[in-house]
Amino acid sequence: MMTAARGALKAIGADKHQAIVIAHNDTTGNNPHCHIIVNLIGDDGRLKDNSDEK
Repeated sequence: MMTAARGALKAIGADKHQAIVIAHNDTTGNNPHCHIIVNLIGDDGRLKDNSDEK
């Protein structure tokens, strides 16, 4: 799951940003999945451009 989370962060250009990954499987049908919260402010103090994201 962490490999997939890292891949998702890289795909949106946020692999150098702080992120929290929360994984759980306490849903109906025992469906394991994760949620990712990303700090859009980079170490350089600039806001990540997300104009291409949907």
